[in-house]
Amino acid sequence: MPHAPHPPPASPAPVSSQGRVWPWVAAAATVAVVAIGIGLFVAIRAAVFGEDSTGPRTTSPKQPVAPPAAQRYQPPQSNRLPEVALGGSVDVTTQDRVRVRVTALAVVDPVPRGGYLLRPKRGRRWVGVRLRVEALGPGVYKDAPGNGSRLLAGAQSYRAVTAQPDGCPPLEVLLKLAPGQSATGCLIFEIPRGRSVGRFRFVPSSGFAPDVATWRLPPGP
Repeated sequence: MPHAPHPPPASPAPVSSQGRVWPWVAAAATVAVVAIGIGLFVAIRAAVFGEDSTGPRTTSPKQPVAPPAAQRYQPPQSNRLPEVALGGSVDVTTQDRVRVRVTALAVVDPVPRGGYLLRPKRGRRWVGVRLRVEALGPGVYKDAPGNGSRLLAGAQSYRAVTAQPDGCPPLEVLLKLAPGQSATGCLIFEIPRGRSVGRFRFVPSSGFAPDVATWRLPPGP
């Protein structure tokens, strides 16, 4: 019996042009997404770390900064008031613009120790200057008079000491006087024996005010 003839094989379906283009479009889109991601990463890193995406970052050497020019010390200008004799009064002004009337009443040379336990150093003696300090205002006078006081003997000047011998009751260390109030007492100085005192000098505001008051003292014993 003769075999029936086989049908011819089916030809493959034609591929459309759109099917051939689509893989390339997908690949191009993938590359674009990757490129955009890299660009965003570089931009964010530059913003956060200050890096330049165009090339390696270079820094210029820092220029040395010149130190500020030193200003010369300008000592406060003194207003030296006319000298007065012992017993005279001088009006001075503090840094706070409070006026004070200071009177050098007497000099006690030497100052007896009395019942005071301490004594001057060997070869020295105590000399006391009795003062009256009156506040004139405006405002309250606050000061430590001993800080701005000096006893002049020859070419040397001596600071007040904290000794409190009985022979010359001391002035209070810290004064606080309202206008019209006054205080009286001695400032004690320790100077070598045999050296004659010459002048007493007072500067208010612990020695920082411009006014300088000076008294001539009689020769010592």
